[in-house]
Amino acid sequence: MPGTEMLEMKADAEELPKQLWMRMAQEHASIAERVAAYIPHARHTALFLPRRMQSLQSPAPPTSSPTLPLKAPTPAAVAHPTATDSDWDSLEHKVRSLLLPGTLTALNRLASGTEEAVGTLGVSVGVGMGGAPALATQPATPNLPDWLEECTGGPLRRESAPGVYSIALFTPEACSALVEEMDNFVAISERNGWPVLRPNTMNNNGAILKYMGLEPLALVLQRLVARPLARYLFGVPGSELDSQHAFLVDYSEREGMDKALDLHHDASDVTLNICLGIPGFTGSGLTFCGIVGQPRHRRLSMNYTHQVGSAVIHLGAHRHGADILAT
Repeated sequence: MPGTEMLEMKADAEELPKQLWMRMAQEHASIAERVAAYIPHARHTALFLPRRMQSLQSPAPPTSSPTLPLKAPTPAAVAHPTATDSDWDSLEHKVRSLLLPGTLTALNRLASGTEEAVGTLGVSVGVGMGGAPALATQPATPNLPDWLEECTGGPLRRESAPGVYSIALFTPEACSALVEEMDNFVAISERNGWPVLRPNTMNNNGAILKYMGLEPLALVLQRLVARPLARYLFGVPGSELDSQHAFLVDYSEREGMDKALDLHHDASDVTLNICLGIPGFTGSGLTFCGIVGQPRHRRLSMNYTHQVGSAVIHLGAHRHGADILAT
């Protein structure tokens, strides 16, 4: 079936004050019911979640900010308050198996904190699409070390637009499993009359990972992938990326399906866009302009061509859009 799927993570540098915990817990309570209903029908949950986490999908919402296990990303206290360090270790092991070995080695080196950041964090400029502040840096094309840059054997490529990078990330098996899981989730939901909340106000087709029971996967990807890259490339302190909105979108030639997405900027500080599409598709690349609030931000800067399993990372304030899917 012709088409392409994308996994996007929108990560925000936003503090979570204690008064937000109850609101998050209430939201999670309704999500947990939906996830618990879907998990028995899931196709690849065992690939993405340890067995114990599959059974921790319906915890009682906490009444205050809990004490976190050392390994747990911050929002996980609400999503999985009873998960232990051992649970998160098991999940991290599974997530690492989804990443290409060379990329994992590079990310480990960046996460160690010994590599000096090449990007410099700028000031907030304008707002994102949801009203969130959008961080921006001055466009630059820094020199990357040989072990990291693709032309010398590393996994990271500097694209022609300043501030846009791509990285070989997922194994083919991981891409296929995520696409199959999304298709299965939508089919099961429609069969049972469950509403499928769309990822945002722009895309009509896709699914949000937390409703599929895969929020823990998104949280660990944020810690292993988005945080070290954001710190190194843009100067965003990794500890400040403490919230995320991870979702899958589906572009297809079928009638009534999304085929493109107009130019926009994201309600995030950093966006990680991973191509999961079926090999052989054409079109559906990304068009980049400039950074909102800076001169020429509406001028065409580059066209990025997706590769299955590769991710493109950029600031949420970087204006971009999805080109029309050809085949």
